[in-house]
Amino acid sequence: MAVTRGGSVALEEGKASFTWSSLARRARCAAAGLIACGIRPGDRVGILAHNSSSYIVVLHAIWLIDAIAVPLNWRLTQSEIIEQLEDSAVSAILADNSSLQRAEGSWPSPWRGRLLSMETDSPLFSRGSNVPEGAFDAEKVSAILYTGGTTGRSKGVKLSARSLVSNASVVSRVLGLKPEDRCLLTAPFFHIGGAGMILAATYAGAAQIPLHTFEPDLVIDCVRRHRITTVFLVPTMLQMLLRAPGFSAEAFTSLRNVFYGASPISEILLRRALEALPSVRFTQAYGQTEICPLTVLTHEDHLNALANDPVRLRSAGQAVWEQEIRVIGNDGKSAPTGGIGEIIARGPSAMDGYHNRPEETRTAIADGFVRTGDIGFFDEDGYLTLVDRARDMIVSRGENVYSTEVESVLGAHVNVGQVAVIGVPDAIWGERVHGVIVPKGELPTESELIAFCRERLAGYKCPKSIEFIGEMPLTGAGKIAKSDLRQRHWQNNGRAIS
Repeated sequence: MAVTRGGSVALEEGKASFTWSSLARRARCAAAGLIACGIRPGDRVGILAHNSSSYIVVLHAIWLIDAIAVPLNWRLTQSEIIEQLEDSAVSAILADNSSLQRAEGSWPSPWRGRLLSMETDSPLFSRGSNVPEGAFDAEKVSAILYTGGTTGRSKGVKLSARSLVSNASVVSRVLGLKPEDRCLLTAPFFHIGGAGMILAATYAGAAQIPLHTFEPDLVIDCVRRHRITTVFLVPTMLQMLLRAPGFSAEAFTSLRNVFYGASPISEILLRRALEALPSVRFTQAYGQTEICPLTVLTHEDHLNALANDPVRLRSAGQAVWEQEIRVIGNDGKSAPTGGIGEIIARGPSAMDGYHNRPEETRTAIADGFVRTGDIGFFDEDGYLTLVDRARDMIVSRGENVYSTEVESVLGAHVNVGQVAVIGVPDAIWGERVHGVIVPKGELPTESELIAFCRERLAGYKCPKSIEFIGEMPLTGAGKIAKSDLRQRHWQNNGRAIS
């Protein structure tokens, strides 16, 4: 890109601007700095930082030296971050100032010693720009992104260069990105949605404007000031934007694309967005870190649905290029049209497996197909509709929360007899974490249990509401029937997951 688009703008942040040539030069400097710190091909390098231009620079630097990027979620508690560091065994941790200040005073010494500043004035960028050229291998692992796991602990999803490039090319083509586009990067870069937008914009040669943190007024200002043409939003962000006092269609005259996904969206919110921004093209993508994107609901699909078939707005769209998607029943065979079953998929964007988890990898991938754990069906036109989640994952504001992890914390409270944690619909969060408790002994209060969780979990994982019941509904096998608990919360909602 530095060769073909060298003088064009690649990055803008505040008053700073980088051309593709200057971005490439700065990435080579950071790569040289990493080599000087002892980083070698195949080493894993953590990144603990908010969205920034420096984040994009060091991401490219890691890949320049054939190392593996491990983006870390800065929202996690210290113990949760350390757990991921131990699992990935990173050789270095690139951090911004806020993360450095948080870590230097409290992290265990082995990890404190691996911290490196990635701020613009860091010595990391002062080693020159001579970096040996390596042979490109599309099948080598390039990134490990952590997501929720079947045990409730995080799992590192191994993504090859082939997977990342496939993701980038599909998103770029779906959105029709061109070099003259200007992409506002709102999703955190430790998410596949955030990382995917970096890659898609780079693939197209489009300018990237990273947003440090999401605030509706900041987005409105950035769209106006930077003449943004494309933005990725999770539904929570879209909801907050539409409710912002400063929102008006006039502020978004430059905007061409809204790309959304990552958590449930209500039909009401979708209709409101389409009406509020009639000149903007809305595109929905469905996928997960393990294989993404799988399906797309195009802008034309949105318009056709509004005019002829509103129910189609609840679908996740049709399969994207080169992705083979099946819906299978309990017998492992493909379900007929309209038949509900588990969604499995294979294609070039599929993960290589889970880091350090061979058994879970074998369970998740069979004959090249990734088991998504989502339940859905295809209609007669090949549109996929999602109806439930086989795994008890809750998606709240685009963040994955695994119910068993929260249940294990709540279950440790002295006055909790039985516990089930479910996701329930929320107008702002998409889903919110909701605890259902059968108490024992003295009746605890809702605020007491939420505070108990906040001492032990990242804030976004904690229940936002608690209800107390006399006994849990059970399945024939004696397991808690979470579907029954969810039913009364979701029965009047258009769909259970996005």
